[in-house]
Amino acid sequence: MAFCPKCGSPMFDGAQYCMSCGGNINPLGAGGASAFRMFMLKNHTLIRVALTATCVSFVLTFLVNTLQSGLFLGLILSALPGLMAGALLFIASQEGKVGPFPSSGFTVIKVCTIISLVLASLAAAVMFLYSAVLNSSKDMADMVLEEAYKLNPDSEAGVEYLNEVLGIHSAEELLGFLAGVMLAIGAVLVAIVFLYYVPLLRTCTSVKWFVLANVPAKISVLLPISLWISAGISLLGMAFIVPGIFNILSLVASITSDVCFALLLQNASKELSQNPAQDQSLDFTC
Repeated sequence: MAFCPKCGSPMFDGAQYCMSCGGNINPLGAGGASAFRMFMLKNHTLIRVALTATCVSFVLTFLVNTLQSGLFLGLILSALPGLMAGALLFIASQEGKVGPFPSSGFTVIKVCTIISLVLASLAAAVMFLYSAVLNSSKDMADMVLEEAYKLNPDSEAGVEYLNEVLGIHSAEELLGFLAGVMLAIGAVLVAIVFLYYVPLLRTCTSVKWFVLANVPAKISVLLPISLWISAGISLLGMAFIVPGIFNILSLVASITSDVCFALLLQNASKELSQNPAQDQSLDFTC
């Protein structure tokens, strides 16, 4: 166990920064920073493919959102993905450098993840609340059914769709169906929060301190699993997307990005298991 020469606090051997006073103890960037740079160097090609796919997906998603919703909404909907893509590019740019590893890229990812987590949690709460209101308020039945009938007032196609395809023949049945849809959406959002955003936040924080202070890192195994599931869902979604070259290319880029990042996480875990003596401070667990 080493001690900080500036404040005397205990710190991990090979740490670059003191976790108590923030002093730069190892200006050459040894320990976690060098180990992380070595990992990026070994996985150079996979990282470049993942980042290229991520940037292409962001640009295409921004174009689609802008064309469909206007420039203002396009910027808002693409802000968080754009910031995260920029942070990943900045982190990757440190691959061949020496010296202190900047923490700004990890900080941006953490902030974007926290914002996404909060927004997803609020959306899930709204879905659950809306589902409860639909189930409890019988006074809304006639109003909801009347609005549903307005889907196509000229040909009553909306009524036929409700009756024949969904098997809905009354206002109460329609309310129950809508409540079930809201409940399902809320459940999906909760799953995204706990299976993706929470592990991503914990992993980003852990990797940041591994790089800066050589603190043992823990990368959740839920992350590659979530990415594989996301890639599979996106692949199935190819059959249901709105036709258009931007939509198709965006989905392909998103699938490529998910697969590459999942492989990166798996490669790190596999490398550790094959050569545990190389860096004992890395611990890929849940």
